[in-house]
Amino acid sequence: MKLKHVVASMCVLGLAMPAFAATNSKIAKAEAIINQNAPVNNVSTMNWQNRVTVGGLINADLLWGNNSPIGTFARTGHGSDVRLNNANLFVDATLNPWVTAHMNIAYYDRVADAGSYGDYYSAPYYAWLNANANRLLLDEAYVTIGNFTRTPFYLRVGKQYLSFGHYDRYPLFVSPAQLLSQLHTTALNAGVVTNDGFYGNVYAFTGKTKENSSKEANINNFGVKVGYLGALHNVGLPNTHYNVNLGWLRNIYDVDAIQDAITSYNPGLTAKRVGGLSLHGGLCTGPFALTANYVAALKRLVPFYYGGDPAGRLWAADVNGSYSFKSFNRDSKLGLSYQWTGNVSQMPFIMYTVPHYRFAVDYMVNLWKYTDLALGLAFNTGYKVDAPSYTTNSTDR
Repeated sequence: MKLKHVVASMCVLGLAMPAFAATNSKIAKAEAIINQNAPVNNVSTMNWQNRVTVGGLINADLLWGNNSPIGTFARTGHGSDVRLNNANLFVDATLNPWVTAHMNIAYYDRVADAGSYGDYYSAPYYAWLNANANRLLLDEAYVTIGNFTRTPFYLRVGKQYLSFGHYDRYPLFVSPAQLLSQLHTTALNAGVVTNDGFYGNVYAFTGKTKENSSKEANINNFGVKVGYLGALHNVGLPNTHYNVNLGWLRNIYDVDAIQDAITSYNPGLTAKRVGGLSLHGGLCTGPFALTANYVAALKRLVPFYYGGDPAGRLWAADVNGSYSFKSFNRDSKLGLSYQWTGNVSQMPFIMYTVPHYRFAVDYMVNLWKYTDLALGLAFNTGYKVDAPSYTTNSTDR
């Protein structure tokens, strides 16, 4: 929203101008002394209400599942929960035509009471789910340099979600492909977005997983993404657009889910880097949309437990379709998704939380302005486990 300012009477301001000028000068000198070593905002006093926007986002969930924690493959019976999935406060500022700033303060609720289930399938296998639980944190804070009316290039630096993979940050069901690609860190990111549809970017950051314990922290992880966004109206398909992109990451150990699992299960793990690959394709024509995603490790990952066998090359994929329409004179959307994974069975940090196969259906309707209601149902099939061997299913939301 735009913040409005109040205009006072000009005659009052005119009569008091010399006194106010002297007072302001004295205050400025005093503040300069007491704030000598503090960061100072030099742009907040000049028409800030025209350059700063404030917004927010809240997702609250009512869940039920036939396993607990909900959506996992524990042996503890059904569970239900009311959860504040996320609450965000966004602040965006336009400093000048070339520089913008963004800040996102976020709160995340607890996913599961890891460690309270008292069996082989409890902590630490669920602990990584709560890496950011019950926390108020600075989720994003970055500066972007660029002016797309003058140049297709941009530069972004700060804490951000990097472009490896392709996903919705807060979906109804987090797909395995998102888990294996979401990468949230402080990075330098440079890219280009052309009017012809081509886009791409490269990024660099300090990864947390080292190849050996003696190495110091350095900028050691890099990624690149290239894509094309186009239309098919020239071949007789009006209102039809497509988007394809390819991403590469130097070390997939640094994606959020894997890094959270390492921190919870085997902190200090050292491993030779393993590259990651992401593919995305999307087609939208009228009210119909179809997307597909694939994310994979390019080599075998080391086990996260002592004495374990190396895992295969982890991969995850999904195919999604949706149809937008009016229901009860409200904008609505019906979605279907099929998701599956491979070579996860040797990785206990995710095998009890990531499905082998999942089929999901969801329905979303806009109740009021900026207010949506979504209903979803997911059927999950887990991996067979070794001790004891069994396969279990879970149902979400």
